[in-house]
Amino acid sequence: MKNAEKGMTLIETAGALTLLTFSVLFLLPVYSLLISEQQTITQERTALYLLEKKALSIQEYNHDTSWYVDGYDIQITHLQEGRDICVKWEGSNERKYEKCIFVLP
Repeated sequence: MKNAEKGMTLIETAGALTLLTFSVLFLLPVYSLLISEQQTITQERTALYLLEKKALSIQEYNHDTSWYVDGYDIQITHLQEGRDICVKWEGSNERKYEKCIFVLP
C-alpha cells in the first residue's frame, strides 16, 4: 500500500484472503483430528473404569470369562496366581486398543 493512498489495493486484499483461506484449510483437518483423539481419550477412560469395576467385583463373585459391554470386549484369563482381566475396543480414531489388569484372588 502506498503511503499517500488510503485503503488496500485489490491485490493486497486478494492476497490476504488467499492467506486466510489456506490457513483455514490447513487447520480444519487438524481440528478434526483433535476432536477424534479427544473422543478416544474419553473412550479409554470408560474402558479403564469398566476394567477397575470388573476387577473389584471379581473378588466377590465368580464371573464368566468373556462378555461385551457397549463396544468394549472384556475377557478374563484364569492363571495359577490370579486373574488377568483385559478390555479391548476400537477407538473413534479407528485404532484398536487393549488395557489389562492383573487381579490376585
